[in-house]
Formats: sequence, structure tokens, C-alpha cells
Amino acid sequence: MNLGIIGCGYIGKTLARAVARGKIKGKLQVVTALNPGDRENVAREHGCAAVESFAEFKNYPLDLVVEAASQEAVRQYLPSILEHGWDAVVMSTGAFADEDFCSSMMELARANGVSVYLPSGAIGGLDLLAAARQGRLDRVQLTTTKPPSSLEQAESSGADKETIDEPKVLFEGEAREAVRLFPRNINVAAALSLAGLGARHTNVKIIADPGVERNIHQVEAEGDFGSFKLTVENMPAPDNPGTSYLASLSGIALLAGLCENVRVGT
Repeated sequence: MNLGIIGCGYIGKTLARAVARGKIKGKLQVVTALNPGDRENVAREHGCAAVESFAEFKNYPLDLVVEAASQEAVRQYLPSILEHGWDAVVMSTGAFADEDFCSSMMELARANGVSVYLPSGAIGGLDLLAAARQGRLDRVQLTTTKPPSSLEQAESSGADKETIDEPKVLFEGEAREAVRLFPRNINVAAALSLAGLGARHTNVKIIADPGVERNIHQVEAEGDFGSFKLTVENMPAPDNPGTSYLASLSGIALLAGLCENVRVGT
């Protein structure tokens, strides 16, 4: 499997190293990123090409492209990736909280006979939701609690994260609005929406709490299957407190699983 990566921040670098260590079966052919230093460093470390533009990126023989940059990068590049006939792994799943964009990408993937893979990210329970949705799924609630310093878009809520000295609810409402206001912090809401009731009917609460050191996601769901409550307490990623370490590990697990003959889970 020949791979290309868009984005050479923490997650992109982590995935590149997983390829180099054999955790992901494949060969990294090319990377691109806005920061020249980041892309050149990855290229030197892993012996792949580093290019400045997507036009150059498209010249390489790839089987799959991994987006590890931003929701903006997903919107900018994913249509071209699918039209080019490449499969894609999208790490910035928040882009799919836009239901029109999500629908258009699904149709584009079908039209071109390719696949889009979305990792579970910093949460679990997506297979349970996907199964429950086959019956009647009534309610899905996500409550995310993070240290104020890790909420990069906290100012969107009108709160000054530097002065938050007690737990404060920064947002409560639909998943699609949560992703819009906190695009780098709440990708998990989009993943839950796609597995369950959609971005309009998945409720999200975001809490800034100076008393916690980990990113905490609590998922609750109810339906004719019964009910469940799942809490995940994530360690922040090294060098990037806004990202949960588990998010990068889920990307490795997804890519590794694409080459496996036996898959576990729904």
C-alpha cells in the first residue's frame, strides 16, 4: 500500500513513524504540509518526498491518502482525492458535521468507486451506536470536559480561558454547531453523529475545567437496545495539549486494520 500524508503536525508525524516501524503495512511515498520545516523534517526522517502543492502531490502513485491537517484541508482536498481515484483516511472528522458536505463526499466516493475511512478518534462506542441504529436509537449525548488551556477556540463561547477558575459550560447544543465553534477540539462529535443520529440530533456539552488534567469524553445513548454510558479519560498528546493521544493511536489502528484479514467489531 503506497501512502501519502497531508499534514505533518503531531498526528501526521506519528502516522509516518508507525509506517516506518512496520505497525502500518505500506510505504510512505510523499507528504505535504503548510509548514515547510515540518514537511521537510518528515521527508528526511522517512526517506519520502516532500512537496509544497497538492498539484505536485497528485503526481505520485498512491493507493491511499491520509488527511492529518485540519477541517479546512478536508474541504479543500478531499474532493480532488476522491476524483483522482484514491481511498482516503480523514483524521479531521469534524468536517463531516456539515451534512451537505458529508452527503456530497459520500456520493463522490460512490461515483468513483473509492472509500473514505473515519477513525474513531478519542472515543469509543461507535460500533455499539452503529449496531443500535439498526433498531430505534432515541438519544445520543456527548459531554466533553477539558482543561481550559487545551480548548483552542474557547474564545468563541465568549469566555476567556485564561481566567476560568472553576468548571464552566462553554457550549451546549447540536453537534454541528459544536464542531463549528471548536473545530480543533471536538472532532469526536462528528464521529458520533455519523455512527448515530446525525449532527442535528446529537447533543454536545463542552466544559472547561481547570481541575482536570485529562480530556474526558462521556458518551450516553438510549434506544430499544437498552442504554449505555461510556467514559474515556484521555492523556493529551505530547507537544499538543489540544489533541488526545488516543486520536493518533486510532489512526494507526485503522490503517493497520486495512491490511488485516480478520477484523473485530461491527
